[in-house]
Amino acid sequence: MRPPPVTRPGLLGVRAARRNVFVSSLEQAQQFTEAAVGAGVATRPVQIFYALSQFGRAIAASSGLLGKGEWRLTGHGIQTRNIDASQGLARVAVTPTAKGSFPGVARALGVQPMEAQRSVSLGELWPLIPEAQKVPLPDSSGLPALYFSPGGLVCRGEDRWCRLSLSPVPQDVKVRSQVDPLSIDAFLSRYPSMSGWSHTPDSPDSIQWRLQDSGANELGVFLPSGLDVHARDADGRREALERATF
Repeated sequence: MRPPPVTRPGLLGVRAARRNVFVSSLEQAQQFTEAAVGAGVATRPVQIFYALSQFGRAIAASSGLLGKGEWRLTGHGIQTRNIDASQGLARVAVTPTAKGSFPGVARALGVQPMEAQRSVSLGELWPLIPEAQKVPLPDSSGLPALYFSPGGLVCRGEDRWCRLSLSPVPQDVKVRSQVDPLSIDAFLSRYPSMSGWSHTPDSPDSIQWRLQDSGANELGVFLPSGLDVHARDADGRREALERATF
């Protein structure tokens, strides 16, 4: 008979502590979120903030990318400068710090944190929230964040293309494309992760727009596929998903 595996007591204690923080943080986040639903607009942001804070603690506690005491988040990890919004909310500056919840959650997700002490205006951050397109911030700038959904492989004769849907594409981009179809490719080229993708597998004048039920503009984009597989094959769907994700 083999002897039972030797387990370090300290490791069990750490796992128990992380599990307790994970469970309690999720519970508090849920309570804050539910309380925010029935709260007025003056207090709802405060409750949402604390809900996000607790969600972040749960993510850090469950992440395998954080060790030792890194998973115990302390402090906000973000500051504000020029809080006076009399010159416009878009000019209010946000400054990340080297430590705290904000960079801690980023590391827990395997994402590179924002550069510490490098201020970014709310006007630059606002477009990074896809839902924010419904309530545009005056004087905001920067590229809008887009949702994507893989659409599998599309066959065009002997050619096969990985299809991807992007939304919500700004209305001014759609309007401009009606005059200059190539402006779509110029828009996509501003996104490094869209390198190699095209707005059409057919001709430069072919643009696949769809209006979603929410009123958002959805654009179909394509990437040439090198696999000799049918569009409905499992390998084809897997390739399309991988190319659309990475």
